[in-house]
Amino acid sequence: MFKIFFRSVVVLLLMLLVTSTTFAADKHSIWKADKGASTVYLVGSIHLLNQQSYPLPEIYDRIFSESQNIAFETDLDQIQSPAVQQRLLLAASFKPGNSLQTVLADETYAKLKRYLTAQGLSIENLSGLKPWMLCLTLSIIEMQKLGFSPQFGLDQHFMQKAQRQGKIVLQMESVDEHLATLTGLDRLDQNILVEQTLRDLDKVSTLFGNMVSAWRHGDAEQLDRLINGSMRAEPQLKELLLDRRNRKWCAKVESLLELKQTAMVVVGAAHLAGKGSVVELLRQKGYRVEQL
Repeated sequence: MFKIFFRSVVVLLLMLLVTSTTFAADKHSIWKADKGASTVYLVGSIHLLNQQSYPLPEIYDRIFSESQNIAFETDLDQIQSPAVQQRLLLAASFKPGNSLQTVLADETYAKLKRYLTAQGLSIENLSGLKPWMLCLTLSIIEMQKLGFSPQFGLDQHFMQKAQRQGKIVLQMESVDEHLATLTGLDRLDQNILVEQTLRDLDKVSTLFGNMVSAWRHGDAEQLDRLINGSMRAEPQLKELLLDRRNRKWCAKVESLLELKQTAMVVVGAAHLAGKGSVVELLRQKGYRVEQL
């Protein structure tokens, strides 16, 4: 279950860790969709990188320069604002009368407490967080130990560049829609989530290793297997995190293709690989979509 959660929630929000600046790839996690005079570049997003991950391969800067419009999953400035962060914290926190101890099984709670104590953390200080948010928080901590930060993420990189160059910045979904996806994680089995998270936290680097290689080499089939494959056993979760958003984003891409301009769309790689992806949906609608 954690692999489903980790390869979906964390991967969709934080995506892939890149441990090297060597990009010797025949292809990239970039797709080009055409309609007449319009072009949309679909770029698989990496939300967590380090300073050594740059410079990117030349193709990224080239398609950025060609694009008048740059679209991201949501409003990256607004999502980081204190007001929105407070809304997320409230949604991810228990209402009075509930806590980790009241919603988790005794055995699960005891395992969690032992893990946090070993990490120098107090479960009492975290008891107000819902399990899915706690799991996400612990995963982020592990990633930061590896030296990666959202400030170097691919979306942040191109957002700052777009603002400096005066590009038109668009969003694939509103902040409200983005938050609704996160809060929908309440429907997961929280005990199983915590149990698997505790078992797999020490595998963070290993779990990402194969994904990194697939992303770097533009191996869409392997990305699909690694990121999306485990979610197929959880159709409700796949619908929440991927499928319904892909359908909406496909329509957004179609709208961009009506502008007779060039756009660059930066979204999580999980949305671009495999069955039900934005790429597949566009092809089903008759658009020509090629991987670069």
